[in-house]
This record gives sequence, structure tokens and C-alpha cells, in this order.
Amino acid sequence: NNVAKARATLMIYKGSVQPSLKVGFFLGIDVALTLCLIWVTMYQPAKEDCPYCVSSLIEVIPVYRVIFFPILFIWGWSALVYLWRSFGINYLWILDMDPKTELGIQGSASLAATMTSFCLLSLLLYTAAVKTGFSFLQLPLYVWPLTLFLVTFLACIAPPGAFYYKSRKWFFQTLAIIAQRVVAFFGPEVRFRENYVADVLTSMVAWIVDFENTIIYYAAGHGFHPGDSSNHPKHVLTAHILTGIPYYYRVQECIRRYLDTQDKWQLVNCGKYLTSLSAICISSIGNYVQLDGHWSAGKMVWFTMLIISTLYCYVWDVSCDWGFITRKGLRKNIGLTGHKWFYIFACITNFIGRIGWAFTITPYSIIPGLGHETTKTIAGTIEILRRCQWTLLRVEYEYMDNPNKYRSIKQVPILLTFESEAEQIHPMRAAIIAGANLLIVVIVVIVATIHFHSIKEN
Repeated sequence: NNVAKARATLMIYKGSVQPSLKVGFFLGIDVALTLCLIWVTMYQPAKEDCPYCVSSLIEVIPVYRVIFFPILFIWGWSALVYLWRSFGINYLWILDMDPKTELGIQGSASLAATMTSFCLLSLLLYTAAVKTGFSFLQLPLYVWPLTLFLVTFLACIAPPGAFYYKSRKWFFQTLAIIAQRVVAFFGPEVRFRENYVADVLTSMVAWIVDFENTIIYYAAGHGFHPGDSSNHPKHVLTAHILTGIPYYYRVQECIRRYLDTQDKWQLVNCGKYLTSLSAICISSIGNYVQLDGHWSAGKMVWFTMLIISTLYCYVWDVSCDWGFITRKGLRKNIGLTGHKWFYIFACITNFIGRIGWAFTITPYSIIPGLGHETTKTIAGTIEILRRCQWTLLRVEYEYMDNPNKYRSIKQVPILLTFESEAEQIHPMRAAIIAGANLLIVVIVVIVATIHFHSIKEN
């Protein structure tokens, strides 16, 4: 308790939700574009023939998910940084980040808000073209999703000095270290940093499959002729292989941790990922892609393994990754001081999220009554939100108790912040910017509506 009080007293930074000028500007655009998109989707298609048909909209959903899922995680990361800083949790030390190059609250929120605006704008232009039959600047339909995908991809591989290079460098260096460990004996010892990123990748398997499908979709030329839903690739075998890769690497990390530390719990953790891999392999071999009334012996084995894997992962989350529920009761030494209710809330919502996770490790499962793309979008979104919540408490537990002995000392240095990071603007200014953006878009919508009706009359 005394250590916690001392940390709270010495904290230079106190988290604030007051948005910066850039965040407020793009948030206003995001709200306006979202309203416009909802309005456009309610339109009945002006033409019946493809590419101005519903199939054209369904086909590009995986393309936009490739952009949407990372954006959602960046939004979640900005919230995580705010909470960690507010409670004095030194996530920079735990994750081996450079405080001078990490994005922080404002940088993460600004990046997420900007990317959201471009994603919504592209989706709005594409949807409006399909619904009305009128494409902006008379450009082909495929231009909008393809341009968004290419610009985002080029931003991720931009050279030094552009687009948050030093922040991207931390992530790609971590990926390179993880990729070295094809077999447990290769590569350096596993740090918490590699452990965490590999865990996040297990939540992004839906994104990995979508990325592969998007590359094939355009490389094969099908993306340049939208409207034929049969064109979109559905490579079940490769999807299962890609889904299993992150889990395979986590198995290797667990084995390596056991070899380095002789901690037998690492083998128990390894078993968790092996059950997930088993569910993926059985689903691939039997091609079990739908939850319906037809149950063969193999499908029952697959579904049983899926249930075991889900419960296994959930128990490990709350007892080992968070250390909240132990044999001695609930953990008393918590980092989110005064918010013990949140840990209970997280245990409940994490169970719900784990059910959604079960559908991400079987990439072509379809819930009766929901389409394939709807299932993947809902399950992937729930899993990313669950992973963000998991991250909050996983880093908090590692900071408070050092349970897996990733560091040689238990105490962690106080979280210090540069004075410039605390500079904020008055929230009213952001509200004015958001309102001004909304007003501008309302005017544009009115003009577009008049123009559309004039086209129909002619």
C-alpha cells in the first residue's frame, strides 16, 4: 500500500481524455461519414445488374476488414495507454518500449481517427456508387477499396522518417524475433514483449486469412470485376494453415520458456495452444465449416475439442494471465486501485469473448441464420475487443507481481512522462470542430441528394 501511495504521489502525468486538435477534427469527420454511410446503405439499388448489386458489396467486406481490424486495435491501444498512465502502470518498461518513440495516447488516437476517416470515406464512395450507379469522377468501382488497401500497405512499409517509422520498427523487430523460432531451440530467449505480440497474433487470425484472400482477390484479377461473388477466393486449406501458424509459434515459445526456466507451468500453457491447434486441424481435415443439425462422429470430436479449448483458454486467462482467481481466493494486490469491480466484470465479458474467439479459429464456420462475412466480422470484432481488455490486465499483472519471472527484479521503475505529452486543448474546441465538420457534411449530403434525384428524373 505504501509503495502504491508513493507511486501515485510521484506520478508526473495524469491521464486525460481531452482530445487534441487533430483527434477532434478527424473524430468529427468520422461521425459525419458514419451517418452518411448509414443513410446511403438504406437506399435501394438504382440498378439491378452487377456490378451495381449486393454481391459487389459482399465481395469487398474482407478487403475492408483488413483495414478495419487494425484500426479497431489501435483505438483499443489508445484506451489502454490512457488507463495504464492513469494508474501509473509502467507499460513502457514491461513491453520494452522507448518512451521517446512510442505513440502515446494522442499519437495512437490521432492515427486511429485519421485511418478511420480514410476507411469510412472509401467505403462510403464505394457503397454510394453501388447503390446509386453513379461513381465519383466516373472512376471504376474497384478503385476505392484497392486504393485504400495499397495506401495502407505502403504506409506500413514506408522508409525511415515517414509514418511513425520508429514505432513500427518496434513491432516489426518483434515479429522478426518471433519468426526465427520455427523450432523452440532457435532464436534468443523469449521476453514478455515477444510473448505478448504472439498472443495478439492469435487474436488476429481472421485478419491474416482476410489479408491472404485480398491479395489473391486482386492478384487473380477478380477484384477488378466486382459483382460475381463466386470470384472471391475461399481457400479452406490455406485458411486453416494460416490460422494455425500463430498458435504453432506460441507452442514453440512455451517450450523454449520451459527449457530456459524449467517452469512446468509453461508446459501447461503449451497444452492450451495444442488444444487450439487440434481443433483447427480436425476442422481442416473434416472440412467442418457449419454449425447445423448434421453431426457426424468427426464433427462431434471437433466441436468437443473446440469447447475444451475455449474453457482451457478462459481458465488460463483469469487464473494465470491475470492472476485474479487463485487457490487462495481473489488477488488482493491489484494495479487498478479502487476498481476491483472491473476485474469481476472482465472475467464475465472475457468468457463471452472467448466464445467469439472460438469462431475465429475455425475461419469458415457459419452460425445458422448469419452469413459467412457477418459471422467473421462479428467474431473478429469481439475477439479484438476481448484482447484489448486482456492486454490491460495482463500487463497490469506482470507489472504488479512479475508472475512469470520475465525480469530479475520485482519492482518496476516509476512511469515518467515528458512534459509535452501533458499538453491538452480545451474540450470545447474539439466539440466546435466536430460540429463544424458535421455541418459541412450535412450540406454536402443535401447537395448530393438533390443531384441524385435530378439524375433519376433525367
